[in-house]
Amino acid sequence: VVAGATAVVGVSGALFLWIRAKGNERPTTLTKEWQEASNEYARANKINPISGVASEGYKGSGFVSNSKN
Repeated sequence: VVAGATAVVGVSGALFLWIRAKGNERPTTLTKEWQEASNEYARANKINPISGVASEGYKGSGFVSNSKN
């Protein structure tokens, strides 16, 4: 049972790594520049003025995620 479970986890990990290696690059909407531009667009168009990016005194990161790019 342990050997079978280990084999399944190993094959799953290898498949995951192979798919990541052969997959497309990250979408342009995940770049930091795109996300910052989305923040500016939201402010300019007053999107979610109550509690979002366009609200007074907003201190959050808005659409910018903690991605590596």
